[in-house]
Amino acid sequence: MTPAETPALSPDLSALPQYDGFPYLNTRVSPSLYHITLLPAAAPESTLVNIARHQAAVNRLPVCLVLAASRCVYFWDDPSVQWCGSPPRGGTLVANLLETPVDFLPTDDLRTRERALIRIVENDRQKGTYMSGDLSKWGRRATPVDIRRYACSACGRPLDQCVQ
Repeated sequence: MTPAETPALSPDLSALPQYDGFPYLNTRVSPSLYHITLLPAAAPESTLVNIARHQAAVNRLPVCLVLAASRCVYFWDDPSVQWCGSPPRGGTLVANLLETPVDFLPTDDLRTRERALIRIVENDRQKGTYMSGDLSKWGRRATPVDIRRYACSACGRPLDQCVQ
């Protein structure tokens, strides 16, 4: 996703829930699947921006540093950034799955926000719902290694072309 592809917040989207444990990183893993990384509230904004920039570059996924309900900055895996008043909303949230470039001291505030986030994530899981999107998105062509890995052991053809 590039800055030009980021949709503006429409009135319809404003009704979707927004996580409010500011500040945090919202990493778009896939359409409607977001990883939340809580950040220390006492950290200087410049430090938070550097962490977000690093996460976007290392994970090669779009990242939004959410500082407040109407203040955020989007980062892509290229150097572009976009300050915005519309943080991501809705979707399925996950947490504690992506590493950060630095470890944060476990403050009372961070622990409190983490407990609240875990409750939200667990509540979504307990609903018994699942999500799937367009599985052709964010993909790539198979490499020669992939083709060999998923080849039929009897005929050597890719599994979807195997006649056995």
